[in-house]
Amino acid sequence: MGVVQNFVSNTNQTWLRALRTAQIKVQCTIPLDTKRVNIRILCRDRFCRDMNDTRKAWDLFNSWGLLDLTCKGDMDFIIAFEQQSNVKIDKYQVKNSIVREVRMPRPSRRAKPS
Repeated sequence: MGVVQNFVSNTNQTWLRALRTAQIKVQCTIPLDTKRVNIRILCRDRFCRDMNDTRKAWDLFNSWGLLDLTCKGDMDFIIAFEQQSNVKIDKYQVKNSIVREVRMPRPSRRAKPS
């Protein structure tokens, strides 16, 4: 579980501030078949305007110090936010929600020259 320990031990101040102020929620899953650590970070605030706007997600990922983790090659990161709206239809409240996810790329595992 060194991968999870490295993630939990992240002392980046921007990351810690986001956690303390409840700007983000973090979910961690480890599927038995792959044993890769899946980390989903749900942001309270919207960070993308449309499907092609991923720069802000990348900037968040970088500012949180997640690019510097030593075991990031064994993790899959997803940064997400949810938009919600309520609509009244025939005396019923209907809740609409859209979840926008940005999957961060894994670092390349290039073969070392011999």
